[in-house]
Amino acid sequence: MPRLKVFTSFILVLCSLCLSVLMMEGLSRIFLDKLDFLTPKLIPDPALGHVIQPFSAGHDAWGFRNKKLPDSADIVAIGDSQTYGVSASATHAWPSQLAQMLQKKVYNLSLGGYGPYHYLILLKEKALQLNPDQIIVGAYFGNDILDTYHAFHKPQTSETVNQNKPFMHSLRVWLAHHSVLYKMLTYTVLEKIKFRFYKLAEQHPKHTIINEPIIKTVLTPFTRLKALDIKNKEVMLGFSKMLSLYYNMKTICDEHKIKFLVVLIPTKESVLEPLIKAKNNLKHHDALLNLIKNEAYFRSKTIAFFKHHKIPYLDAKPALEQHLRPFSYPGHSDGHPNRFGYKVIAKVIAEGLEQN
Repeated sequence: MPRLKVFTSFILVLCSLCLSVLMMEGLSRIFLDKLDFLTPKLIPDPALGHVIQPFSAGHDAWGFRNKKLPDSADIVAIGDSQTYGVSASATHAWPSQLAQMLQKKVYNLSLGGYGPYHYLILLKEKALQLNPDQIIVGAYFGNDILDTYHAFHKPQTSETVNQNKPFMHSLRVWLAHHSVLYKMLTYTVLEKIKFRFYKLAEQHPKHTIINEPIIKTVLTPFTRLKALDIKNKEVMLGFSKMLSLYYNMKTICDEHKIKFLVVLIPTKESVLEPLIKAKNNLKHHDALLNLIKNEAYFRSKTIAFFKHHKIPYLDAKPALEQHLRPFSYPGHSDGHPNRFGYKVIAKVIAEGLEQN
């Protein structure tokens, strides 16, 4: 009998816990937008490699991170995950914050894994349909150059995405697709846990821990350096092709009398340049300095090309450096800004548009 009583109590507690979780999930779906939290489903696409399935996880009819597909838009933002808004809710991605600042309709035409090759396709096949006054492309130095090379020589399909499956991958994927509560926790509590785990364990030999009052995060210098290696022929070929793609985008916009703008988005490591240069004892300090130097090289060459061909641009790096806050970036190795960093990017663009 005692065992039966214990078992019965256990079942009651378990049922109560499950019921509580279900109630919390239900409430979260009432008060929170699934577009801000659920992970969408990727499907293959012959031109783009992968796209989001239409209407998946609150995405629109084209499969992009907007509540609905409008008939028209004042501004179309094109880019990769830095423009999509990874590490922030949809309402805090820089295109959404830009829309709030300018009080204009801004359509987010972005997805992680895309690069300038994909931006040109999106511009021609999607953006022009919305008859915008302005098209803004988010150019991320962290991977756009190498992505351009791979787009022409090693086309990425949805089968090549997320090949490395971490612990409990299937369960985590299912929860990410279906549970708002799970995603909400990953945005808050788990982010802090991740940093503490990295800080205590430093399990990855190629990571650099930054634990300063102004910011606590993890840098990945070797991953970024691989994509910005000036001695790598693939990187240099990708860079040359990338510039020509931007020229083509500008030409198309001119033909349709649409204003064109490129916003240059730096790596997290580049934003932390002053801090890195002041801390000689940082792990992998030489690699970090080399990364910063290489990124500066590509930035200067890009700006020179844009000036020569009269391609309007804005550089977000100075503002991100100036307004660096403890939560500008996640407390782990993710290279995307948080909503505070995206707000800085949006403000750079808003002020640039108002001045012109």
